[in-house]
Amino acid sequence: MREKLRDRELGDEGSGGGALCPQASDAVFLVGAVVIVLLAVSMSVEADGVSLPGFPGRRLPELCLARQWGFECATCGVTRSLISLGNGDWRGSVHYHPFGWLVGLIIGMQVP
Repeated sequence: MREKLRDRELGDEGSGGGALCPQASDAVFLVGAVVIVLLAVSMSVEADGVSLPGFPGRRLPELCLARQWGFECATCGVTRSLISLGNGDWRGSVHYHPFGWLVGLIIGMQVP
């Protein structure tokens, strides 16, 4: 029993899967943050939605289920706010979501 507890504390749980080690989860968060920053810098906000670089006029589909079902969503506008922030448009960022800059700051703080 003691050996099993000691192995769990050391992160060795045998051949079964388990949670990622701290270094691996840090790497996952870092890669995710870098991808979000790169997408925010490269994408553009258009009048009717968001588009990928190289495809102007072809907007991405609406993914917010709350808006599709007719409910107000507290996070609606954060994507457009981050993209505006990534393109240097502070006013547009605050226009789309008043706390989008804070989300951008939190994501940016993940990158060393």
